[in-house]
Amino acid sequence: MEKTKVFTIVKAVCASIFVCPGVGHAMLGRKKSGIVAFVIFALIAVVLSFHIYQLVQKSVSDLQVSGAPLEISRLMRIAKSALKEDPTVSRTLWELIFVYFTVPVELVLHELIFRKKSEIISAG
Repeated sequence: MEKTKVFTIVKAVCASIFVCPGVGHAMLGRKKSGIVAFVIFALIAVVLSFHIYQLVQKSVSDLQVSGAPLEISRLMRIAKSALKEDPTVSRTLWELIFVYFTVPVELVLHELIFRKKSEIISAG
C-alpha cells in the first residue's frame, strides 16, 4: 500500500474520531456512507439529550412540588441519582459510544478489505 494512501486513511480516521463520525467517509469519497453514519450518530445523540432533559425537568418539578428551596447541589444529586437509575439513558449512551467507535473501524476495514478486492478486479 502506498504511503500517501495510508496517510489518507489515517487522516480520515482521525477526522471521524475527532471531528464527527462520518466525516472520514466523506473525505474518502463515500459521501452517502458518511451521511448515514452522521445521521445515526446525531439521532442517538438527540434521543439521549431528550431523555436527560426529561429527567432533569422531572427532578426540578419534584423539588418545586415538595416546596423545598431550589438548591443547585440538591438538584444535581437528585438528577444524578435519576440518571443512574434510568436504563434508557445508559443504554442510549452505550449505543452512542458504540456508533462513535464503530464508524472509524468500519472505515478502516472497508478501505483495507474492499478496496483491495476492487483493485484486483479492475487490474485483472
